[in-house]
Amino acid sequence: VEESAMVPVLTRSAACLALVLCGLTPVTAITFGVPDGDAHPNVGLIMYRIELFHPDIGAYYYNWGFCSGALIAPALFLTAAHCAYGEEPNLPILWVSFDTNHSLFEVLAWPDWPEPNPNHPRVRVQGIHVHPAYRPWSEGQDAGHTDLAVLTLDLATATGPLPAPAAVPSAGILDASHEDHTLMGQKFTAVGYGQDIQFGGGPPAFIDAYATCITGP
Repeated sequence: VEESAMVPVLTRSAACLALVLCGLTPVTAITFGVPDGDAHPNVGLIMYRIELFHPDIGAYYYNWGFCSGALIAPALFLTAAHCAYGEEPNLPILWVSFDTNHSLFEVLAWPDWPEPNPNHPRVRVQGIHVHPAYRPWSEGQDAGHTDLAVLTLDLATATGPLPAPAAVPSAGILDASHEDHTLMGQKFTAVGYGQDIQFGGGPPAFIDAYATCITGP
């Protein structure tokens, strides 16, 4: 991995390392701000998985998750293009986790530290395929309907059996529903990984693991 590509990850690692010794709440699959356990097993978390060393705790893995997605075929994982765009240099450390509870740190010297459940394995990302028409916002382009990417997974690296893929709807089904005026009023379930927090009793707002590390456990 190029050194420049590793800098943001290692910076976040240094910022969060102090929390290892005082404990950290696992990140859990969430539906509308509520952990949903095994309700959506094919929803996974894209993460950087890096082995590091600290003189006080020894070797440990840093599992920084940054985007959710869904398994849509045995070795195909659907996500947003803005999550995968430009990530090719990080392929050696990119994984997808299907853990019900995702642990930001795994300390190899601590046998009771949370490990992957074999029913919710991790698997290495083998390739990245971004929609050819996608352009990031930094280039002044409107992503429109092109913010899509598919990751190919290296099944030989899976730590256990992958979940069954999600059912994929027919192409154009939302456009057809819009045209025949049946889309309005339909409800969709938002599912992903993350942490939620409430402000003043309002609806849950989502924060990522990095923000949580900066503000406290």
